[in-house]
Amino acid sequence: WKAEAKNLLSQGIDILRKKLGENAAPGDELISAEVSLAEIMNVDGEFPQAIERLTGHGDYSVLKALDVEDESKRPEEGVKGRRFASATYRHLLRAYVGTSQIDQALQAMNRLEKIGGDNLLAAYTQLGMELQEELQRLSNSGQNDRLAAVRTSFEQFLQKVYESRNKTDYNSLLWIGETYYGLGQGVKGDANAAAGYFGKAGDAYGEILSGGLASPENRNAVTLRLARCRRQQKSFDEALKLVEGILAQNAMMMDAQFEAAAILGDWGENTEPERLNQAIQGVRDANGKPTAVLGWGSLAKRLQQLTTKDPAPELRKLFFDARFELGNTRRRIARVSKKPEEGTAQLKSAMAEISSMTQVFRDIDDVTFARFDKLYQDIQADLGQAATPLSRVVVTKPVDEGKTPPGEKPAEETKAPAQV
Repeated sequence: WKAEAKNLLSQGIDILRKKLGENAAPGDELISAEVSLAEIMNVDGEFPQAIERLTGHGDYSVLKALDVEDESKRPEEGVKGRRFASATYRHLLRAYVGTSQIDQALQAMNRLEKIGGDNLLAAYTQLGMELQEELQRLSNSGQNDRLAAVRTSFEQFLQKVYESRNKTDYNSLLWIGETYYGLGQGVKGDANAAAGYFGKAGDAYGEILSGGLASPENRNAVTLRLARCRRQQKSFDEALKLVEGILAQNAMMMDAQFEAAAILGDWGENTEPERLNQAIQGVRDANGKPTAVLGWGSLAKRLQQLTTKDPAPELRKLFFDARFELGNTRRRIARVSKKPEEGTAQLKSAMAEISSMTQVFRDIDDVTFARFDKLYQDIQADLGQAATPLSRVVVTKPVDEGKTPPGEKPAEETKAPAQV
């Protein structure tokens, strides 16, 4: 699809450029097409061509067209909007890093900071995610030479940024942390390399926190990132304490609750099996009273209550994620348990919970259902059973706004196997 998209975009851009002429500012359609083409070129490693798409044509370039006199008055949407301009400079930064043009990359980063405003954290997070996806894609496709080149170019750039940083510059340290974290996520198959990247990311986040560089509204977000690094480094005790500090301030910060349960799950599967039960049931203090760490079971219940009142897509996603991790954690308990009967009981509980949930939530989307179906069949395999697809209730609706047409039977509920 990329080759076809590049071809169509190139043809369209050529036509628009010819109509426009050489000495005329590009319109919105042309700007959008050039940025889209540059993004695809970055994915394909065609970094010089991506740079040309964004900077070519001098005073009539894409970048010039995005300029505004006062960044504080830049609109949020549209071609000149903050979102689009931020994405454009992310692509330019990526291309400069790919060509090892460090000075130009630093200039692009500074420009991104000016555009980013209050959304700079989100912009850097997105860039880190894009890097992670790129590395995973190269690894999965066996493009080891390109994978090594991408890692090397980012390492060189990050080292340059770190060496030249202002030690009181929140933005530079945030960029370093997000990018190292993206590198770590992208090379998880190489445990030693990943641990090194997560360590450097954690160091950057730690420097932000110890230096008091994060604003009050961003401090918890940076602390949570540090906790994720420490979990990846298997420093579980430190990671949990960091998240507990966040939850002491806001027990319903869902990102922190999910991270706390993830820490306990990884901790339990690595060194302390009893932590897996805490991942489900939550943590209790020395007196047996529940702490702010809820665990997957209570999280799923709370989120189900919230989605009943407000069925927003983001809340439903969190609910289904919590229910999935509840079943997955039972499976992890079975893997580490030294008592076969305990492991079997956990697996059977997980199967029953998954089956009942999919019967109750009949409007679950296909992708989410397929995810649960795979877990269900994996558990069957763990129990030595033949894999049987998870049953799904399908409600067929009659036409004409719910009215049954003459001669037809009312809608019936049928069970169908999962389509994976």
